[in-house]
Amino acid sequence: MYIPPGEVQFIENIGDGELIFLAIVDPAWRADDEILGQPPVSTAGVQDPFMAEAIREAELGLSEGGIPIGSVLVRNGEIVGRGHNRRVQEDDPMRHAEIDCLRSAGRIGSYKDCTLYSTLMPCHLCAGAVVQFQIPEVIVGESETFEGADVFMRSHGVRVIDLNHLGCITMMKRFIRENPELWSEDIGTL
Repeated sequence: MYIPPGEVQFIENIGDGELIFLAIVDPAWRADDEILGQPPVSTAGVQDPFMAEAIREAELGLSEGGIPIGSVLVRNGEIVGRGHNRRVQEDDPMRHAEIDCLRSAGRIGSYKDCTLYSTLMPCHLCAGAVVQFQIPEVIVGESETFEGADVFMRSHGVRVIDLNHLGCITMMKRFIRENPELWSEDIGTL
């Protein structure tokens, strides 16, 4: 695996045994670069400022006791809507991050010049809203933990870009591991 210089990286032991690993780095490792504890999930290493905002929304949802999925809607280089999964907080099964984001944007007329960012590949419910409102582009943090409706959106002409963002993957994997029943409820597999 190649990790470019200056990029944030981490390793997490999710097993019961001791983790032993070998890391070869260039430039050479320095003690000043080492950070122990929780891996950085926030906006560290995120080049796209809009994905960074979606991650902030996901972290806000998690801090409220909800599911860590965040979304922002962008038009002409500005955020016009933002939201996070509030299914738990609002006791509302429809309050997915993307739906919450679109609700916060309000009636903006046409969505044909917008891009929707989401930390996780949208499910079929949210992908349906993307197709219905003719949002041409969706940029997602990751689809490793949830395949979502990628094929559905693409089949309707939506450009889908999956960043495969390590921070988004780690945040969801940790949440799923710690909250398997809540996750199963969210994705409808309970």
